[in-house]
Amino acid sequence: MGLCLHTAKINAQPIVLVPFSGSNTITCGTNSTLQDHAGTGAYSANANGWTVIEAGFGAQITITGNYNVEPNYDYIRIYDGVGIGGTLLQTYNLLNGMVNYTGNPGQTLTVRFSSDGSVQYNGFDLSVTYNGPCFNIPCTGSPAPNSVVTPTYAICPNTGVILGGATLYTVSGISYTWQASTTNVLG
Repeated sequence: MGLCLHTAKINAQPIVLVPFSGSNTITCGTNSTLQDHAGTGAYSANANGWTVIEAGFGAQITITGNYNVEPNYDYIRIYDGVGIGGTLLQTYNLLNGMVNYTGNPGQTLTVRFSSDGSVQYNGFDLSVTYNGPCFNIPCTGSPAPNSVVTPTYAICPNTGVILGGATLYTVSGISYTWQASTTNVLG
């Protein structure tokens, strides 16, 4: 008796289906495989759904892959913004073709799929990938110099005191460097 080893392809990206009608959303930074409502099968007649692909702060969305739709009757369209009311950026409707579209940094895109009432094909299998940050990083590098608000009472050597900054920061990871002086009354 022999040992049989079966392997399967593990898809590291979630599969998101453009709904038959209505809409859904891909959250910024979620690299995904985008397919029509039927997945790997033939799509249904009279489909009209869309998926919003959120971009966030500076993320850039790239959509690539293959499609197979009824020429001049079934369409994959990419719009600027949330939903199908924005500017139409690209239309794909050849029998067999490739999608290779990259949005601008921070540009949310919407992918719409519509089919007529007759012939159905295999649809599409698109990879949605992100490059760049989805959220604003509040600060990089060193913060601006700050001055110390000293207490109004005398500070004695070798005693603890709480000093406050003139500018308050709401981020973490800030460190302070203190300088001492023997020639100045503040040192």
